[in-house]
Amino acid sequence: MAFKKRLVASILVKDGIAVQSFGYKDYLPIGNPVILAENLDRWGVDEIVILSIDNTKKGIDPDLRLLSEISKRVNTPIAYGGGIKNLENVLDVIHSGADRIIIDQLYFQNPSAIKMISESIGSQAVILSLPCSVSDGKISHYNYISKKSEDMDFHSLPFMKEFVASEFLLIDHLHEGKPNSFSEGMLKFFPNDISLICFGGISNSQQVERLFQNQNVVGVCIGNFLNYKEHYFQNIKLELSSSLLRNPVFESFQL
Repeated sequence: MAFKKRLVASILVKDGIAVQSFGYKDYLPIGNPVILAENLDRWGVDEIVILSIDNTKKGIDPDLRLLSEISKRVNTPIAYGGGIKNLENVLDVIHSGADRIIIDQLYFQNPSAIKMISESIGSQAVILSLPCSVSDGKISHYNYISKKSEDMDFHSLPFMKEFVASEFLLIDHLHEGKPNSFSEGMLKFFPNDISLICFGGISNSQQVERLFQNQNVVGVCIGNFLNYKEHYFQNIKLELSSSLLRNPVFESFQL
């Protein structure tokens, strides 16, 4: 039996506030991330990704208070990223309620630390974040701290071969926040034996359907567009023809 593919919701947190992001350059405040997480949990998303996007840049540790508060209020699995610099941070994040961790800068700054983390908590609990873009037939990795892109061969990188992570969060950073604009051509630059969660500019069921046809894609992550309609995720699930998805969930209320 094939594994079910997932519709994932992301909450971007900046200075403690949930924000909409546009190309990771401009931000529009939404409100309380705890309330947003509660809504997503009620709407039946398959996983909630919480990204504290300014923690690493500022050298701040993970926001354990926020994570703990959210984990107390939701039953949906949580993946957390932001400010993770070492194994101690990882354990704190797990103990505060995250089911999995998301790592970005650390695997380029200290690759040996990634292996130690993977061996300590299991590779199934590790997601590596890859902000990327495609130009002139090449794929580049974007470093959001230096704000520079570097051409990358993802078939040869050590962490691809050693399976230190269970999944990779592939972020189209250029099109993040733009409707129906995820660069599907990025998928061909990755080995066939890794699992990808696609994120950035994904806004309708037609593109989700196309992405799910790729054997590498195990999940699609949606951020900004979940704030536009209350039953956004359920409607996408209803529109998809794929039988691999979990059934839509609608919560009924009695007055």
